[in-house]
Amino acid sequence: MKNYGLDLEKELREQSVKDHIHVVGVSRVCDANIPEFQRELYLPEGEIQRSSIEDMMDCATRGPINILEAKFSFLLADDKFPQETQEWLEKNGYFQGGQVKFSDAFIAIKSGTSRRGNSLKAPLEAIREFGLIPKKLLPLGIDMTWEEYHNPTRIAPEMNNLGKEFLKRFTINYEKVYQTDYQKIDDFIDVAGYAWSEPINGVYPAIDFPPNHAFVRFKRPAHFIFDNYIDSSDGDFIKKLAQDYDLLDYGYRLYVTVHTVPQKQSNKVLTFWRKLLSIITGDYFRTFGSLRSSQWNKVRNDFLKKNPQCAVCGKKTNLVIHHKLPFHLYPNLELAENNLVTLCESAGLHCHITFGHLGSFQSYNKSVEIDTETWKIKLKLRP
Repeated sequence: MKNYGLDLEKELREQSVKDHIHVVGVSRVCDANIPEFQRELYLPEGEIQRSSIEDMMDCATRGPINILEAKFSFLLADDKFPQETQEWLEKNGYFQGGQVKFSDAFIAIKSGTSRRGNSLKAPLEAIREFGLIPKKLLPLGIDMTWEEYHNPTRIAPEMNNLGKEFLKRFTINYEKVYQTDYQKIDDFIDVAGYAWSEPINGVYPAIDFPPNHAFVRFKRPAHFIFDNYIDSSDGDFIKKLAQDYDLLDYGYRLYVTVHTVPQKQSNKVLTFWRKLLSIITGDYFRTFGSLRSSQWNKVRNDFLKKNPQCAVCGKKTNLVIHHKLPFHLYPNLELAENNLVTLCESAGLHCHITFGHLGSFQSYNKSVEIDTETWKIKLKLRP
């Protein structure tokens, strides 16, 4: 049986009588509880957990990272961060395309992921101990081998320091939740199961095989899960499992605590990250170095609520708010609603770069409004 990165033996070895167990009716405080009907909106952009060469076997890390990306993106959209904390996250590159994105590789390496994968618990402990850093600092290259992706020398000392600074601002805790209580839990759950049975009418039926993969359960009553592999039924990263699908007997629920503002970082650390991010961040080049207004996040989030799907293809995931006329050339139009349009960065048409930038972020489409309407009609009428 193929394994996708769940080391079940290690998971069982790491269980302890000291583990926090969820008690039904006893609610722990989380600063990022997303209402169930909104969770899909905040799911991160899907990423397959392999390169063109081989599987990275890090599903056990990607599960909690996907949950935390959703929770932090919700906090960002709902203006829940203290101002200094939000500025710190932005300056250090945690924001990308209007979402919060954390590095999978950082935690996969820190938690000791092997070619057999990892336990569910080890990445959770690594997050608590080492913190989180931006995704773009340790990307998964298309031609990376497993050894290259998991090489500990990729983690620079400054990255370790950034993770420690993150922990001054946030605490991440977790508790074990038994499967018998899943229907009572109004939150994401980091779970494991077999990957995968053949879907029937878009639903994956129960199958009698042991767990070999980790993923995120985010909606009831059936098991709606967010995965690191594309759903063969409709081409996204969301799968619907039958209600009797055989999962591991327990999973983990994550809690986020946002702290008051800590002492500011030294100028030396901030200078390093600004220089590093000026080289590697696509957002910097997309805005040609222009600084966004402090009101941009609120304007963006309000517009997204009014226009929650791509203006071209209608998709509701991986969305960005695009300026029809770029704000580095027309700064007075940065916050103008009539200068905004919702486009997606989903696989397929890649509407943001295709229609918004004509295939290059160094350019922009002066007729984006006409083109989006034209192609929207064409897609509706295609045979």
